[in-house]
Amino acid sequence: MQKAGSMRKALAILIGFLLSCQVQAQTAPGKYLVWFTDKNNNTYSLSDPGKFLSERALDRRLRDNISLTPADLPVSRYYLDSIERLGCHVINSSRWFNNATVAISDTTVLSLLKTISFIDQQKTTYSVTPFTGKKSRPVHPLDLTPVLNLPGNSFYGGSYAQIALEKGDELQKMGFRGHDVQIALLDAGFYMANQLPSLDSLFADGRALGTRDFVSPGNNIYMEHPHGMNVLSIIAGNLPHIFVGTAPDASFWLFRSEDANSEMLIEEDNWVAAAETADSAGADIISTSLGYSQFDWPIQNHTYQDMDGKSTRISLAADMASARGMLVVVSAGNEGNLPWKYITAPADAFQVIACGATDSLGMYATFSSQGPSYDGRVKPNVAAMGRATLVQLPDGSFGRGSGTSFSAPIISGLAACLWQAYPRASNYELRQAIEQSCSHYSSPDNFTGYGIPDFRKAYDLLGQAMKEKFADEKDIVAFPNPFTTFFSLRITDPLPDAAVTVNLYDLNGKLIMTTRQSVSGRYVFQVQVPETVSLSKGIYLVKVLSTNHTYTLKAVKL
Repeated sequence: MQKAGSMRKALAILIGFLLSCQVQAQTAPGKYLVWFTDKNNNTYSLSDPGKFLSERALDRRLRDNISLTPADLPVSRYYLDSIERLGCHVINSSRWFNNATVAISDTTVLSLLKTISFIDQQKTTYSVTPFTGKKSRPVHPLDLTPVLNLPGNSFYGGSYAQIALEKGDELQKMGFRGHDVQIALLDAGFYMANQLPSLDSLFADGRALGTRDFVSPGNNIYMEHPHGMNVLSIIAGNLPHIFVGTAPDASFWLFRSEDANSEMLIEEDNWVAAAETADSAGADIISTSLGYSQFDWPIQNHTYQDMDGKSTRISLAADMASARGMLVVVSAGNEGNLPWKYITAPADAFQVIACGATDSLGMYATFSSQGPSYDGRVKPNVAAMGRATLVQLPDGSFGRGSGTSFSAPIISGLAACLWQAYPRASNYELRQAIEQSCSHYSSPDNFTGYGIPDFRKAYDLLGQAMKEKFADEKDIVAFPNPFTTFFSLRITDPLPDAAVTVNLYDLNGKLIMTTRQSVSGRYVFQVQVPETVSLSKGIYLVKVLSTNHTYTLKAVKL
Protein backbone atom coordinates (compact mmCIF):
# COMPACT_ATOMS: atom_id res chain seq x y z
CA MET A 1 0.00 0.00 0.00
CA GLN A 2 3.06 2.24 0.18
CA LYS A 3 2.97 2.39 -3.63
CA ALA A 4 -0.60 3.72 -3.67
CA GLY A 5 0.39 6.40 -1.17
CA SER A 6 3.31 7.46 -3.34
CA MET A 7 0.94 7.69 -6.33
CA ARG A 8 -1.36 9.99 -4.39
CA LYS A 9 1.62 12.08 -3.28
CA ALA A 10 2.80 12.36 -6.88
CA LEU A 11 -0.69 13.39 -7.93
CA ALA A 12 -0.76 16.09 -5.26
CA ILE A 13 2.57 17.44 -6.51
CA LEU A 14 1.22 17.54 -10.06
CA ILE A 15 -1.90 19.40 -9.01
CA GLY A 16 0.21 21.83 -6.98
CA PHE A 17 2.32 22.52 -10.03
CA LEU A 18 -0.76 23.18 -12.14
CA LEU A 19 -2.01 25.76 -9.67
CA SER A 20 1.15 27.78 -10.28
CA CYS A 21 0.94 27.62 -14.10
CA GLN A 22 -0.15 30.37 -16.45
CA VAL A 23 -1.17 29.16 -19.88
CA GLN A 24 -1.86 30.90 -23.16
CA ALA A 25 -5.63 30.74 -23.58
CA GLN A 26 -5.91 30.47 -27.35
CA THR A 27 -5.18 26.89 -28.34
CA ALA A 28 -6.36 27.05 -31.97
CA PRO A 29 -8.11 29.61 -34.21
CA GLY A 30 -11.27 30.69 -32.40
CA LYS A 31 -10.69 28.27 -29.52
CA TYR A 32 -9.67 29.05 -25.96
CA LEU A 33 -8.92 27.31 -22.69
CA VAL A 34 -10.97 28.54 -19.72
CA TRP A 35 -9.88 27.55 -16.19
CA PHE A 36 -12.22 27.45 -13.21
CA THR A 37 -11.50 28.37 -9.59
CA ASP A 38 -13.32 25.43 -7.98
CA LYS A 39 -15.96 22.73 -8.51
CA ASN A 40 -18.79 24.29 -6.53
CA ASN A 41 -22.47 23.98 -7.53
CA ASN A 42 -21.69 20.44 -8.66
CA THR A 43 -24.37 17.80 -9.19
CA TYR A 44 -21.79 15.07 -8.45
CA SER A 45 -20.22 14.05 -5.18
CA LEU A 46 -17.24 11.95 -4.15
CA SER A 47 -19.58 10.10 -1.82
CA ASP A 48 -21.45 8.71 -4.85
CA PRO A 49 -18.73 8.05 -7.46
CA GLY A 50 -20.81 5.50 -9.35
CA LYS A 51 -22.60 8.40 -11.04
CA PHE A 52 -19.47 9.55 -12.89
CA LEU A 53 -17.14 6.52 -12.82
CA SER A 54 -17.96 3.06 -14.15
CA GLU A 55 -17.82 -0.05 -12.00
CA ARG A 56 -14.60 -1.08 -13.76
CA ALA A 57 -13.02 2.31 -13.02
CA LEU A 58 -13.92 1.96 -9.35
CA ASP A 59 -12.69 -1.65 -9.27
CA ARG A 60 -9.34 -0.50 -10.66
CA ARG A 61 -8.99 2.01 -7.84
CA LEU A 62 -10.04 -0.60 -5.29
CA ARG A 63 -7.47 -3.09 -6.62
CA ASP A 64 -4.63 -0.61 -6.14
CA ASN A 65 -6.00 1.17 -3.05
CA ILE A 66 -6.26 4.47 -4.94
CA SER A 67 -8.35 7.10 -3.18
CA LEU A 68 -10.74 9.42 -4.96
CA THR A 69 -9.74 13.10 -4.90
CA PRO A 70 -11.52 16.33 -5.91
CA ALA A 71 -9.67 16.04 -9.24
CA ASP A 72 -11.90 13.05 -10.02
CA LEU A 73 -15.07 15.16 -9.81
CA PRO A 74 -16.41 16.39 -13.17
CA VAL A 75 -16.28 20.08 -13.93
CA SER A 76 -19.29 21.89 -12.50
CA ARG A 77 -22.11 21.67 -15.04
CA TYR A 78 -23.41 24.96 -13.67
CA TYR A 79 -20.16 26.66 -14.71
CA LEU A 80 -20.19 25.11 -18.18
CA ASP A 81 -23.82 26.08 -18.76
CA SER A 82 -23.09 29.60 -17.55
CA ILE A 83 -20.27 30.27 -20.01
CA GLU A 84 -22.28 28.67 -22.83
CA ARG A 85 -25.03 31.20 -22.16
CA LEU A 86 -22.43 33.93 -22.62
CA GLY A 87 -21.61 32.66 -26.13
CA CYS A 88 -18.97 29.99 -25.55
CA HIS A 89 -19.42 26.60 -27.16
CA VAL A 90 -17.88 23.96 -24.91
CA ILE A 91 -15.91 21.45 -26.99
CA ASN A 92 -14.32 19.41 -24.19
CA SER A 93 -13.78 19.79 -20.48
CA SER A 94 -11.19 18.36 -18.09
CA ARG A 95 -12.00 17.33 -14.55
CA TRP A 96 -8.32 16.66 -13.76
CA PHE A 97 -7.34 20.24 -14.64
CA ASN A 98 -10.75 21.84 -13.97
CA ASN A 99 -10.91 23.67 -17.28
CA ALA A 100 -12.81 23.67 -20.56
CA THR A 101 -11.88 24.10 -24.21
CA VAL A 102 -14.38 26.46 -25.82
CA ALA A 103 -15.03 27.88 -29.27
CA ILE A 104 -15.83 31.59 -29.45
CA SER A 105 -17.00 33.18 -32.69
CA ASP A 106 -17.41 36.68 -31.23
CA THR A 107 -14.28 37.89 -29.43
CA THR A 108 -16.33 40.39 -27.41
CA VAL A 109 -17.30 37.36 -25.33
CA LEU A 110 -13.73 37.40 -24.00
CA SER A 111 -14.48 40.68 -22.22
CA LEU A 112 -17.53 39.11 -20.56
CA LEU A 113 -15.46 36.19 -19.30
CA LYS A 114 -13.23 38.63 -17.42
CA THR A 115 -16.17 39.51 -15.19
CA ILE A 116 -16.98 35.94 -14.09
CA SER A 117 -15.94 35.19 -10.51
CA PHE A 118 -15.68 31.41 -10.91
CA ILE A 119 -13.16 31.73 -13.78
CA ASP A 120 -9.54 31.67 -12.70
CA GLN A 121 -8.40 34.93 -14.27
CA GLN A 122 -4.72 34.28 -13.55
CA LYS A 123 -4.63 31.09 -15.59
CA THR A 124 -7.13 32.18 -18.26
CA THR A 125 -5.50 34.75 -20.52
CA TYR A 126 -7.43 36.35 -23.35
CA SER A 127 -4.92 37.32 -26.03
CA VAL A 128 -5.83 36.60 -29.64
CA THR A 129 -3.01 35.26 -31.81
CA PRO A 130 -3.34 35.78 -35.58
CA PHE A 131 -3.15 32.57 -37.59
CA THR A 132 -0.62 32.82 -40.42
CA GLY A 133 -1.06 29.36 -41.88
CA LYS A 134 0.23 25.95 -40.90
CA LYS A 135 3.71 24.59 -41.47
CA SER A 136 4.47 22.17 -44.24
CA ARG A 137 5.73 19.62 -41.67
CA PRO A 138 3.48 16.53 -41.86
CA VAL A 139 1.89 15.38 -38.64
CA HIS A 140 2.49 11.68 -39.14
CA PRO A 141 5.27 10.92 -41.63
CA LEU A 142 4.61 7.28 -42.44
CA ASP A 143 6.14 5.26 -45.24
CA LEU A 144 3.49 2.64 -46.01
CA THR A 145 4.47 0.16 -48.70
CA PRO A 146 1.88 -2.40 -49.89
CA VAL A 147 2.88 -6.05 -49.49
CA LEU A 148 1.82 -8.55 -52.15
CA ASN A 149 2.70 -11.72 -50.23
CA LEU A 150 3.06 -12.35 -46.53
CA PRO A 151 5.75 -14.93 -45.84
CA GLY A 152 6.42 -15.83 -42.23
CA ASN A 153 5.40 -18.17 -39.45
CA SER A 154 2.59 -20.55 -40.36
CA PHE A 155 0.20 -19.15 -37.73
CA TYR A 156 1.22 -15.49 -37.58
CA GLY A 157 1.86 -15.06 -41.28
CA GLY A 158 3.57 -11.78 -42.07
CA SER A 159 3.20 -10.44 -38.54
CA TYR A 160 5.44 -13.07 -36.93
CA ALA A 161 8.59 -10.94 -36.67
CA GLN A 162 6.92 -8.06 -34.85
CA ILE A 163 5.48 -10.40 -32.20
CA ALA A 164 8.35 -12.84 -31.88
CA LEU A 165 11.03 -10.17 -31.36
CA GLU A 166 9.48 -9.46 -27.94
CA LYS A 167 8.60 -13.15 -27.31
CA GLY A 168 4.92 -12.23 -27.41
CA ASP A 169 4.12 -15.37 -29.34
CA GLU A 170 5.09 -17.40 -26.27
CA LEU A 171 2.48 -15.56 -24.17
CA GLN A 172 -0.16 -16.23 -26.80
CA LYS A 173 0.76 -19.92 -26.99
CA MET A 174 0.04 -20.08 -23.26
CA GLY A 175 -3.47 -18.82 -23.97
CA PHE A 176 -3.02 -15.14 -23.13
CA ARG A 177 -4.38 -13.04 -25.99
CA GLY A 178 -5.71 -10.00 -24.09
CA HIS A 179 -9.13 -11.39 -23.16
CA ASP A 180 -11.10 -9.13 -20.78
CA VAL A 181 -8.46 -6.37 -20.96
CA GLN A 182 -9.71 -3.00 -22.22
CA ILE A 183 -7.45 -0.77 -24.30
CA ALA A 184 -8.27 2.84 -25.12
CA LEU A 185 -6.64 3.96 -28.38
CA LEU A 186 -6.19 7.74 -28.67
CA ASP A 187 -5.37 8.62 -32.26
CA ALA A 188 -6.23 10.60 -35.40
CA GLY A 189 -9.07 8.45 -36.73
CA PHE A 190 -9.93 4.85 -37.55
CA TYR A 191 -10.86 5.00 -41.21
CA MET A 192 -12.67 1.86 -42.41
CA ALA A 193 -11.73 -0.10 -39.28
CA ASN A 194 -15.26 -1.49 -38.98
CA GLN A 195 -15.15 -2.92 -42.51
CA LEU A 196 -11.70 -4.50 -42.80
CA PRO A 197 -10.97 -8.25 -42.80
CA SER A 198 -8.33 -8.37 -40.08
CA LEU A 199 -10.66 -6.59 -37.64
CA ASP A 200 -13.96 -8.31 -38.40
CA SER A 201 -13.84 -10.53 -35.30
CA LEU A 202 -13.34 -7.45 -33.11
CA PHE A 203 -16.68 -6.07 -34.23
CA ALA A 204 -18.46 -9.41 -34.55
CA ASP A 205 -17.60 -10.22 -30.92
CA GLY A 206 -18.74 -6.82 -29.64
CA ARG A 207 -15.27 -5.94 -28.38
CA ALA A 208 -15.35 -2.48 -29.96
CA LEU A 209 -16.83 -0.99 -26.81
CA GLY A 210 -17.38 2.59 -27.90
CA THR A 211 -16.11 5.51 -29.95
CA ARG A 212 -15.88 9.25 -29.55
CA ASP A 213 -14.50 12.13 -31.59
CA PHE A 214 -12.95 14.81 -29.36
CA VAL A 215 -11.81 16.90 -32.34
CA SER A 216 -15.22 17.27 -33.99
CA PRO A 217 -17.73 15.85 -31.50
CA GLY A 218 -20.35 13.70 -33.16
CA ASN A 219 -18.31 12.82 -36.23
CA ASN A 220 -17.89 9.24 -37.42
CA ILE A 221 -14.36 8.17 -36.47
CA TYR A 222 -14.51 5.39 -39.07
CA MET A 223 -14.53 8.07 -41.77
CA GLU A 224 -11.53 9.97 -40.40
CA HIS A 225 -7.76 9.50 -40.80
CA PRO A 226 -6.51 5.87 -41.20
CA HIS A 227 -3.58 6.19 -38.78
CA GLY A 228 -5.55 4.86 -35.80
CA MET A 229 -6.85 1.99 -37.91
CA ASN A 230 -3.28 1.00 -38.80
CA VAL A 231 -2.38 1.10 -35.10
CA LEU A 232 -5.50 -0.85 -34.09
CA SER A 233 -4.71 -3.60 -36.59
CA ILE A 234 -1.29 -4.19 -35.02
CA ILE A 235 -3.02 -5.09 -31.75
CA ALA A 236 -6.41 -6.48 -32.77
CA GLY A 237 -5.70 -8.08 -36.15
CA ASN A 238 -6.97 -11.64 -36.27
CA LEU A 239 -6.44 -13.49 -39.53
CA PRO A 240 -4.58 -16.69 -38.63
CA HIS A 241 -1.81 -17.66 -41.09
CA ILE A 242 -1.93 -14.14 -42.59
CA PHE A 243 -1.86 -11.41 -39.94
CA VAL A 244 -2.29 -11.75 -36.16
CA GLY A 245 -2.11 -8.88 -33.69
CA THR A 246 -0.39 -8.68 -30.34
CA ALA A 247 -3.68 -8.91 -28.37
CA PRO A 248 -6.36 -10.18 -30.76
CA ASP A 249 -8.86 -10.93 -27.97
CA ALA A 250 -8.67 -7.55 -26.20
CA SER A 251 -11.52 -5.02 -26.13
CA PHE A 252 -11.18 -1.44 -27.33
CA TRP A 253 -12.35 2.11 -26.83
CA LEU A 254 -11.59 4.11 -29.99
CA PHE A 255 -11.11 7.85 -29.41
CA ARG A 256 -10.08 10.51 -31.90
CA SER A 257 -8.07 13.28 -30.23
CA GLU A 258 -5.65 14.24 -33.01
CA ASP A 259 -6.55 16.54 -35.91
CA ALA A 260 -4.30 15.30 -38.71
CA ASN A 261 -4.98 18.47 -40.73
CA SER A 262 -3.12 20.74 -38.32
CA GLU A 263 -0.83 20.73 -35.31
CA MET A 264 -2.25 22.86 -32.49
CA LEU A 265 -1.97 22.90 -28.73
CA ILE A 266 -5.70 22.15 -28.54
CA GLU A 267 -4.89 18.56 -29.52
CA GLU A 268 -3.19 18.06 -26.17
CA ASP A 269 -6.42 19.16 -24.49
CA ASN A 270 -8.41 16.80 -26.71
CA TRP A 271 -6.08 14.06 -25.52
CA VAL A 272 -6.65 14.96 -21.88
CA ALA A 273 -10.42 14.75 -22.35
CA ALA A 274 -10.06 11.39 -24.10
CA ALA A 275 -7.81 10.02 -21.36
CA GLU A 276 -10.34 11.06 -18.72
CA THR A 277 -13.09 9.32 -20.67
CA ALA A 278 -10.94 6.18 -20.85
CA ASP A 279 -10.58 6.36 -17.07
CA SER A 280 -14.32 6.79 -16.52
CA ALA A 281 -15.13 3.91 -18.85
CA GLY A 282 -12.83 1.57 -16.96
CA ALA A 283 -10.09 1.08 -19.57
CA ASP A 284 -7.00 -0.76 -18.33
CA ILE A 285 -4.52 0.57 -20.89
CA ILE A 286 -4.21 3.85 -22.76
CA SER A 287 -2.22 3.43 -25.96
CA THR A 288 -1.39 6.48 -28.01
CA SER A 289 0.82 6.84 -31.07
CA LEU A 290 0.91 10.61 -30.87
CA GLY A 291 3.55 13.10 -29.77
CA TYR A 292 3.85 16.87 -29.57
CA SER A 293 6.81 19.23 -29.82
CA GLN A 294 6.30 21.90 -32.47
CA PHE A 295 3.06 23.47 -33.65
CA ASP A 296 1.62 25.48 -36.52
CA TRP A 297 1.80 28.52 -34.24
CA PRO A 298 5.46 28.85 -33.20
CA ILE A 299 4.36 30.67 -30.04
CA GLN A 300 2.91 27.34 -28.86
CA ASN A 301 6.08 25.34 -29.53
CA HIS A 302 7.56 23.18 -26.81
CA THR A 303 11.28 23.14 -26.19
CA TYR A 304 13.52 20.28 -25.18
CA GLN A 305 13.53 21.86 -21.73
CA ASP A 306 9.79 21.17 -21.63
CA MET A 307 10.46 17.43 -21.93
CA ASP A 308 10.83 17.14 -18.16
CA GLY A 309 7.56 15.36 -17.35
CA LYS A 310 5.98 18.39 -15.71
CA SER A 311 5.76 21.18 -18.28
CA THR A 312 3.16 20.05 -20.83
CA ARG A 313 -0.49 19.35 -20.13
CA ILE A 314 -0.47 16.08 -22.04
CA SER A 315 2.46 14.68 -20.03
CA LEU A 316 0.91 15.77 -16.75
CA ALA A 317 -2.34 14.12 -17.80
CA ALA A 318 -0.54 10.91 -18.78
CA ASP A 319 0.83 10.67 -15.24
CA MET A 320 -2.61 11.47 -13.82
CA ALA A 321 -4.01 8.56 -15.83
CA SER A 322 -1.28 6.33 -14.43
CA ALA A 323 -2.02 7.54 -10.91
CA ARG A 324 -5.53 6.16 -11.43
CA GLY A 325 -4.23 2.67 -12.17
CA MET A 326 -4.08 2.66 -15.97
CA LEU A 327 -1.01 1.58 -17.91
CA VAL A 328 -0.10 4.35 -20.37
CA VAL A 329 1.92 3.34 -23.43
CA VAL A 330 3.06 6.04 -25.86
CA SER A 331 5.24 6.41 -28.93
CA ALA A 332 8.60 8.09 -28.33
CA GLY A 333 8.41 10.13 -31.54
CA ASN A 334 9.91 10.03 -35.04
CA GLU A 335 12.41 12.85 -34.60
CA GLY A 336 15.65 10.90 -34.24
CA ASN A 337 17.19 12.07 -37.51
CA LEU A 338 15.50 15.51 -37.51
CA PRO A 339 16.75 18.71 -35.85
CA TRP A 340 14.48 18.20 -32.83
CA LYS A 341 16.01 14.72 -32.24
CA TYR A 342 14.48 14.11 -28.81
CA ILE A 343 11.36 12.41 -27.48
CA THR A 344 8.07 14.28 -27.76
CA ALA A 345 5.35 14.80 -25.16
CA PRO A 346 3.88 12.74 -23.50
CA ALA A 347 6.84 10.33 -23.82
CA ASP A 348 8.63 12.41 -21.17
CA ALA A 349 5.98 11.64 -18.51
CA PHE A 350 7.29 9.90 -15.41
CA GLN A 351 4.95 6.88 -15.33
CA VAL A 352 4.43 6.05 -19.02
CA ILE A 353 6.11 3.40 -21.13
CA ALA A 354 7.62 5.39 -24.00
CA CYS A 355 8.39 3.15 -26.98
CA GLY A 356 11.25 3.58 -29.38
CA ALA A 357 11.64 1.67 -32.64
CA THR A 358 13.94 -1.05 -33.98
CA ASP A 359 13.98 -3.22 -37.06
CA SER A 360 13.09 -6.93 -37.05
CA LEU A 361 16.59 -7.80 -35.81
CA GLY A 362 16.38 -5.45 -32.87
CA MET A 363 18.66 -2.77 -34.36
CA TYR A 364 17.84 0.85 -33.50
CA ALA A 365 15.84 2.66 -36.20
CA THR A 366 17.50 6.03 -36.76
CA PHE A 367 14.20 7.92 -37.06
CA SER A 368 13.22 6.90 -33.51
CA SER A 369 13.32 9.82 -31.06
CA GLN A 370 16.14 9.80 -28.56
CA GLY A 371 16.44 10.41 -24.86
CA PRO A 372 17.03 11.19 -22.17
CA SER A 373 14.24 13.35 -20.80
CA TYR A 374 15.45 16.87 -20.11
CA ASP A 375 15.84 16.02 -16.42
CA GLY A 376 18.00 13.01 -17.25
CA ARG A 377 15.63 10.03 -16.94
CA VAL A 378 15.86 6.96 -19.17
CA LYS A 379 13.84 7.60 -22.32
CA PRO A 380 12.54 5.91 -24.31
CA ASN A 381 11.73 3.22 -21.77
CA VAL A 382 11.61 0.27 -24.17
CA ALA A 383 11.73 -0.48 -27.88
CA ALA A 384 9.86 -2.74 -30.28
CA MET A 385 9.79 -3.39 -34.00
CA GLY A 386 8.84 -0.09 -35.64
CA ARG A 387 10.61 -0.41 -38.97
CA ALA A 388 8.71 -2.27 -41.70
CA THR A 389 5.91 -3.21 -39.29
CA LEU A 390 3.00 -4.97 -40.95
CA VAL A 391 -0.35 -3.15 -40.77
CA GLN A 392 -3.80 -3.36 -42.32
CA LEU A 393 -4.43 -0.86 -45.14
CA PRO A 394 -7.79 0.84 -45.88
CA ASP A 395 -8.39 -1.17 -49.06
CA GLY A 396 -8.20 -4.50 -47.22
CA SER A 397 -4.63 -5.28 -48.25
CA PHE A 398 -1.55 -5.10 -46.02
CA GLY A 399 1.49 -2.89 -45.98
CA ARG A 400 4.68 -2.30 -44.09
CA GLY A 401 5.22 1.04 -42.39
CA SER A 402 7.78 2.63 -40.15
CA GLY A 403 7.44 4.81 -37.08
CA THR A 404 7.26 4.62 -33.32
CA SER A 405 3.54 4.88 -34.00
CA PHE A 406 3.81 1.19 -34.84
CA SER A 407 6.15 0.06 -32.07
CA ALA A 408 3.91 1.43 -29.28
CA PRO A 409 0.87 -0.75 -30.13
CA ILE A 410 3.08 -3.85 -30.16
CA ILE A 411 3.98 -3.14 -26.54
CA SER A 412 0.40 -2.16 -25.63
CA GLY A 413 -1.02 -5.41 -26.96
CA LEU A 414 1.57 -7.63 -25.32
CA ALA A 415 1.10 -5.73 -22.05
CA ALA A 416 -2.61 -6.61 -22.31
CA CYS A 417 -1.71 -10.29 -22.68
CA LEU A 418 0.56 -10.07 -19.64
CA TRP A 419 -2.16 -8.32 -17.63
CA GLN A 420 -4.63 -11.03 -18.59
CA ALA A 421 -2.21 -13.52 -17.08
CA TYR A 422 -1.92 -11.53 -13.82
CA PRO A 423 -5.04 -9.34 -13.49
CA ARG A 424 -4.29 -8.57 -9.84
CA ALA A 425 -1.04 -6.82 -10.73
CA SER A 426 -0.96 -3.04 -10.57
CA ASN A 427 0.05 -0.92 -13.56
CA TYR A 428 3.30 -0.13 -11.74
CA GLU A 429 4.09 -3.83 -11.22
CA LEU A 430 3.27 -4.56 -14.86
CA ARG A 431 5.52 -1.76 -16.12
CA GLN A 432 8.32 -2.80 -13.79
CA ALA A 433 8.22 -6.41 -15.04
CA ILE A 434 8.25 -5.28 -18.67
CA GLU A 435 11.23 -2.98 -18.14
CA GLN A 436 13.17 -5.51 -16.07
CA SER A 437 12.74 -8.11 -18.82
CA CYS A 438 14.46 -5.87 -21.38
CA SER A 439 17.57 -6.80 -23.32
CA HIS A 440 19.90 -4.32 -21.60
CA TYR A 441 18.02 -3.37 -18.45
CA SER A 442 21.25 -2.96 -16.46
CA SER A 443 22.82 -0.62 -19.03
CA PRO A 444 20.12 1.57 -20.63
CA ASP A 445 20.94 3.98 -23.44
CA ASN A 446 19.34 7.00 -25.12
CA PHE A 447 18.22 5.10 -28.22
CA THR A 448 16.19 2.12 -27.05
CA GLY A 449 16.15 2.79 -23.30
CA TYR A 450 16.20 -0.48 -21.39
CA GLY A 451 15.96 -2.29 -24.71
CA ILE A 452 13.59 -4.85 -26.19
CA PRO A 453 11.26 -6.56 -23.69
CA ASP A 454 11.13 -10.33 -23.40
CA PHE A 455 7.50 -10.94 -22.48
CA ARG A 456 8.12 -14.57 -21.57
CA LYS A 457 10.66 -13.35 -19.04
CA ALA A 458 8.26 -10.60 -17.91
CA TYR A 459 5.64 -13.30 -17.32
CA ASP A 460 8.02 -15.13 -14.98
CA LEU A 461 9.10 -11.94 -13.22
CA LEU A 462 5.54 -10.81 -12.65
CA GLY A 463 4.49 -14.28 -11.56
CA GLN A 464 7.15 -14.30 -8.89
CA ALA A 465 6.13 -10.81 -7.76
CA MET A 466 2.49 -11.90 -7.47
CA LYS A 467 3.40 -15.00 -5.47
CA GLU A 468 5.31 -12.83 -3.02
CA LYS A 469 2.54 -10.24 -2.90
CA PHE A 470 -0.17 -12.81 -2.17
CA ALA A 471 1.99 -15.31 -0.28
CA ASP A 472 -0.45 -15.48 2.61
CA GLU A 473 -3.44 -16.32 0.38
CA LYS A 474 -4.63 -19.82 -0.42
CA ASP A 475 -4.48 -20.98 -4.03
CA ILE A 476 -8.28 -21.01 -4.19
CA VAL A 477 -10.91 -19.36 -2.02
CA ALA A 478 -14.73 -19.62 -2.14
CA PHE A 479 -17.01 -16.79 -1.05
CA PRO A 480 -19.55 -16.54 0.39
CA ASN A 481 -18.74 -19.71 2.27
CA PRO A 482 -21.17 -20.99 3.57
CA PHE A 483 -23.32 -20.35 0.45
CA THR A 484 -26.97 -20.73 -0.56
CA THR A 485 -27.50 -20.87 -4.35
CA PHE A 486 -24.15 -19.64 -5.68
CA PHE A 487 -20.57 -19.02 -4.67
CA SER A 488 -17.63 -17.24 -6.29
CA LEU A 489 -14.15 -18.67 -6.65
CA ARG A 490 -10.94 -16.65 -6.50
CA ILE A 491 -7.82 -18.37 -7.82
CA THR A 492 -4.37 -16.89 -7.20
CA ASP A 493 -2.69 -18.33 -10.30
CA PRO A 494 -3.57 -17.07 -13.81
CA LEU A 495 -6.00 -19.16 -15.82
CA PRO A 496 -5.03 -19.25 -19.51
CA ASP A 497 -7.93 -21.49 -20.53
CA ALA A 498 -11.03 -20.09 -22.15
CA ALA A 499 -13.03 -22.23 -19.70
CA VAL A 500 -12.50 -24.54 -16.74
CA THR A 501 -14.50 -27.45 -15.36
CA VAL A 502 -15.98 -27.10 -11.88
CA ASN A 503 -17.09 -30.34 -10.17
CA LEU A 504 -19.06 -30.55 -6.93
CA TYR A 505 -18.81 -33.77 -4.86
CA ASP A 506 -20.38 -34.86 -1.63
CA LEU A 507 -18.16 -36.18 1.17
CA ASN A 508 -18.64 -39.73 -0.12
CA GLY A 509 -17.02 -38.77 -3.41
CA LYS A 510 -20.26 -38.81 -5.43
CA LEU A 511 -20.35 -36.26 -8.28
CA ILE A 512 -23.31 -33.95 -7.61
CA MET A 513 -22.83 -31.29 -10.27
CA THR A 514 -20.44 -30.38 -13.07
CA THR A 515 -20.31 -27.15 -15.01
CA ARG A 516 -18.05 -25.37 -17.49
CA GLN A 517 -17.14 -21.79 -16.59
CA SER A 518 -15.78 -19.14 -18.97
CA VAL A 519 -12.84 -17.69 -17.08
CA SER A 520 -10.05 -16.82 -19.53
CA GLY A 521 -7.65 -14.61 -17.65
CA ARG A 522 -10.00 -13.87 -14.77
CA TYR A 523 -9.14 -14.74 -11.21
CA VAL A 524 -12.70 -14.42 -9.86
CA PHE A 525 -15.73 -16.18 -11.32
CA GLN A 526 -19.15 -17.23 -10.10
CA VAL A 527 -20.59 -20.75 -9.88
CA GLN A 528 -24.38 -20.97 -9.88
CA VAL A 529 -26.16 -24.06 -8.54
CA PRO A 530 -29.00 -24.85 -11.00
CA GLU A 531 -32.55 -25.17 -9.67
CA THR A 532 -32.54 -28.75 -10.97
CA VAL A 533 -29.77 -29.65 -8.50
CA SER A 534 -31.13 -30.21 -5.03
CA LEU A 535 -28.42 -29.68 -2.45
CA SER A 536 -29.00 -30.54 1.15
CA LYS A 537 -27.24 -28.64 3.91
CA GLY A 538 -23.70 -29.79 4.55
CA ILE A 539 -20.11 -29.86 3.36
CA TYR A 540 -19.17 -30.37 -0.29
CA LEU A 541 -15.89 -30.76 -2.14
CA VAL A 542 -15.24 -28.37 -5.02
CA LYS A 543 -12.70 -29.25 -7.70
CA VAL A 544 -11.65 -26.83 -10.45
CA LEU A 545 -9.88 -28.47 -13.40
CA SER A 546 -7.76 -26.37 -15.78
CA THR A 547 -5.06 -27.31 -18.26
CA ASN A 548 -2.32 -26.43 -15.79
CA HIS A 549 -3.71 -27.38 -12.42
CA THR A 550 -6.45 -28.91 -10.27
CA TYR A 551 -7.69 -26.81 -7.37
CA THR A 552 -9.63 -28.33 -4.45
CA LEU A 553 -11.47 -26.81 -1.49
CA LYS A 554 -14.49 -27.40 0.75
CA ALA A 555 -17.68 -25.36 0.61
CA VAL A 556 -20.61 -25.39 3.01
CA LYS A 557 -24.23 -25.29 1.83
CA LEU A 558 -26.66 -23.54 4.18
